[in-house]
Amino acid sequence: MNILLVEDQPLIQQSLIHILESERYQVDAFESAEQALGHITPATDWPLAILDISLPGIDGITLAQRLRAIYPAIGIIMLTMHQDLDKKLQSYEAGADIFLSKPIAAEELIATIGSLTKRLRPSTEAEPDITPILLANRLRFDPVKQKIWLRDGTVEALSLKEAKILNQFRMAKNQQLEYWELLETNQLDFDTKGRKQLEVIMSRLRQKLVRISERMDCLIALRGVGYKLTLELFD
Repeated sequence: MNILLVEDQPLIQQSLIHILESERYQVDAFESAEQALGHITPATDWPLAILDISLPGIDGITLAQRLRAIYPAIGIIMLTMHQDLDKKLQSYEAGADIFLSKPIAAEELIATIGSLTKRLRPSTEAEPDITPILLANRLRFDPVKQKIWLRDGTVEALSLKEAKILNQFRMAKNQQLEYWELLETNQLDFDTKGRKQLEVIMSRLRQKLVRISERMDCLIALRGVGYKLTLELFD
């Protein structure tokens, strides 16, 4: 697997390259988002990206958002040396899947990549088997029992707020909701604190949807607008 690595600190970058190559991953390493974006071609295939959040120029959060737009199924791991909740929430909203703090133990990084890649669908196949994808696109949803199921019986329990949000998505046009609608549903204040509380709820809901559907694009953040659910829910 070919991994995109964007890290501006040379020593950390070399350490990460060594860890990844020792596990036989191929690595395309860059020191800035601009360099990485400049190397994107129609033939470029990065199933997974590891991005430093604090980059010169275009930051890691913006880069994650752009990569998610270009490669909807890409797995994104964000790295930082700071425990900044705001940055973490912004990263998840931009499309990040996992957030890791530096310094990172080699074992933790490899385990994280292994866990994430199990949920990644191949970006290109000559004749893909669409049956698993079709199954993962449709989830049985019970807002009363606060659960979602796949046909094979796989189940995820939801919190009351998560169940209310999914029910609202199901009734919304194009399964798309704006921030104010989600805030109102959860009786959250229309201020910065309320937005942060909502982002935490949406992050946890997205993690559950990703686990059960194995789709990274199951719940898309529409920056400055709201969120869109791409899964089909049925009773």
